[in-house]
This record gives sequence, structure tokens and C-alpha cells, in this order.
Amino acid sequence: MAEAIPILGGVLLGIVVHGCRGRMPAWFTAALIAVLAASATIANGEYRVSPAYLLVDAALVIAGAALFLIAVRPIRPPKRNHETPEPQS
Repeated sequence: MAEAIPILGGVLLGIVVHGCRGRMPAWFTAALIAVLAASATIANGEYRVSPAYLLVDAALVIAGAALFLIAVRPIRPPKRNHETPEPQS
């Protein structure tokens, strides 16, 4: 259950990034990742064990955002070759 918080934070980040459609600067996205990871680490109480859990939660936030963005990307049909094959004799 403890890993659900950073993953849900990542999904939230994915919603924000998807809604901005590429207009969000990279530094702002990185700052959101840091804030969400720190919030998840503090909410789970993992910071008492080791500050290294912040890195684990940051990776989970990034993974959650990436999975969300992959899931909502438009499905495009494969490109069709409009050339007709030559008839074989």
C-alpha cells in the first residue's frame, strides 16, 4: 500500500503534463516530481528509515506518470503503403 501513494502522485503528474500538452517547462516537471516524491516519502514515514527512499519514490512517481501517458496516447493505425503491388505473371 505504501507504493500506491507515489504511483498515484505520478498519475496525477501525468494528468497535469497531458493537460498542458507540452507547454510545461522541464524544470517545472522536475520540481513537481521532487515535491510529489518528497510528499510520498513523508506520508509513508519512510524518511525515518533512510533518505534514500526519496529516490525510490521519485522513480515510482516517474513510472506512474509514464504509464499514464502511455495509456492515454492516441492509438494510431499503421501507415498504409498506397502503392499497388505489380501483378506477377
